[in-house]
Amino acid sequence: MTILFARLRPRASAVRTVVRLAAALGAAATVALVGACATRAGNGGMRIAVSFPESAGLSAADGRMLVILSTSDGQEPRFQVSDNDRTAQIFGVDVDGLKPGAEVAVGDTTVGYPINSLS
Repeated sequence: MTILFARLRPRASAVRTVVRLAAALGAAATVALVGACATRAGNGGMRIAVSFPESAGLSAADGRMLVILSTSDGQEPRFQVSDNDRTAQIFGVDVDGLKPGAEVAVGDTTVGYPINSLS
């Protein structure tokens, strides 16, 4: 699973910030995905939530959070999104001013490709 934020406005150096954010989001996404696979939201639907810790060095993040689900580990999931029948599933959520510790979630109402939702 790959998670990307576009147009980050960090206060620290760009390279250090990207590395910290990638590490934090990678760890958070892994934990969120494992938890989401085992539990359902209160209304019976699936929910995947992602956050990043203060130790990532960001005061806030802006951009687009992508959750890509794949059944193959042959290559990075973002390179597996295509128009064929073996495509990875992708969901996207706009993020504006996401603070450390706050969650952004993909759920039943989040539009995906090629399947429209997690439900």
